Amino acid sequence: MTTDHGEALQAADLLRAVHDLLGRRPGAVIAGPTAAALWIGELSGLAPGDDREAGASLLPSLAAGPLEAVVPGTGGRSSPEVRMRADRLDADEIHEVLDRAGRHLRLTSPLRTCFDLARTLHADEAVAVVDAVAARHGTTAEDLRLLAHHHPGVRGRRSVFPVADLMDHGSTSPGRTRVRLVLRRAGIDVPLAGRAVVDSDGELLGELDLLWPDDGCGMQVGRTREEAIARMGRLAERGWYVRLVPEDGPADWLRYQALGLLEQRRGRTYPPLVTRSARRRRPRSVRSSPGSRRDPGRRARRRRAWSRGRAGPSTPARGPAPRCPPTSGSGRGRARPR
Repeated sequence: MTTDHGEALQAADLLRAVHDLLGRRPGAVIAGPTAAALWIGELSGLAPGDDREAGASLLPSLAAGPLEAVVPGTGGRSSPEVRMRADRLDADEIHEVLDRAGRHLRLTSPLRTCFDLARTLHADEAVAVVDAVAARHGTTAEDLRLLAHHHPGVRGRRSVFPVADLMDHGSTSPGRTRVRLVLRRAGIDVPLAGRAVVDSDGELLGELDLLWPDDGCGMQVGRTREEAIARMGRLAERGWYVRLVPEDGPADWLRYQALGLLEQRRGRTYPPLVTRSARRRRPRSVRSSPGSRRDPGRRARRRRAWSRGRAGPSTPARGPAPRCPPTSGSGRGRARPR
């Protein structure tokens, strides 16, 4: 996968803006989404055609906001184009590297960049960016947890641990990260991401985007049919079951495919596919007859009666109206002859 011309121009503009900022503020350290964009793009170190280049689709969103930098001391004055902040950085959390043109760059380390993103971005977005950085620079979930323990009291620190639990450095694209998170949140056994399968002699059998090694099955995510078959290698000969799914498939459909794949490999039947109507059920008509169970005022009347009973009757209880004694006059009160 190659980067298109628009993304190349955007990466060049980002790099030029970063060098201008470092020239104006010699003590600044590039951090946050800006550092992540550099680690994923300019400083990725990937050869052309590497499968991990799919993570470059994150660059437009990372470079869309203002540049972010950490300044020692009390920080600096921010602007619409640059966000300055004060933060504590250890010596091993600052890297000085050379870009492809041989110019110096000072930015947070890949691990520190993942730590900052995990505590500031939304969970799914943070996992996608952390996966892309980890796939290029070997950041692990255990390293991320240790760094969070090393910085107690930092704002957003608690958000780092869920991201560390969800990340996997084998995810080579944001779409594959999404599919893995969908399956995990559906309660399905957590698959491994981006692993190669080898036999007992160390010979490569195939590569899968998502796989369950104990069950001998896996998925190819977001690939063409020819590419998926080429990556499968000789796994089908060894009895592996593999399915090809899109990156943007509906969550319910992806869950059904994964469950069906696992049940098929375990020698069981496919799980039933349950469909539900998208229309809302029409509510039943409410009876308004007084005293019935569906009478809207029945509960309120019972509550008022219960309150009067606890407070004690303030007036004598009313009984049935007494009947009028028979009179000798005419009309309805006249007594009948016996």
